[in-house]
Amino acid sequence: MAGSLRAEIRSYEAENKTKVKGPIWPHMRCICCPMSFLGCSRAKKSTTAEKQ
Repeated sequence: MAGSLRAEIRSYEAENKTKVKGPIWPHMRCICCPMSFLGCSRAKKSTTAEKQ
């Protein structure tokens, strides 16, 4: 699950030519955050909410 979240973030960033940043630390990209490795629900939500 954790590896797939990082892969999902990378593909989302490549598709939309943007950088996914978290709401708590807006200066940090979600791909660099250690929580994305553990499976962050906020990162997951930010990549899926804009796709719909």
